[in-house]
Amino acid sequence: MKKIKYQDVNSIESEKVGIKGAKGLGVRPLIGKQDGALNFSMSVLELNPGGHTPEHSHDREEQLFVISGNGEVKTEGGSYPLESGEVVFFPSGESHQVSNPNSDPFLVLVVTN
Repeated sequence: MKKIKYQDVNSIESEKVGIKGAKGLGVRPLIGKQDGALNFSMSVLELNPGGHTPEHSHDREEQLFVISGNGEVKTEGGSYPLESGEVVFFPSGESHQVSNPNSDPFLVLVVTN
């Protein structure tokens, strides 16, 4: 078992965890292979005002839970606002980008398989 507070995990600049093309993005890797998790990983994304992930897709599913703040998700189908408490699911191969066009921080929990 692993039990932590996400705030106790250091935020890492996106470039240092292999995310290229992001702006104003910090990543707190919470659970992953290093913990024995073979089927999923969990991280908190911290998007500063004006920050964004790169437009990208995965060969795996991805789920988001908005912890706090407001932001936006862009997909092939359009752009959609995101707010605290909302959940988003991206099937494998779906292109997407998460951004924070607002003046407050935007925190998102990410779970991937």
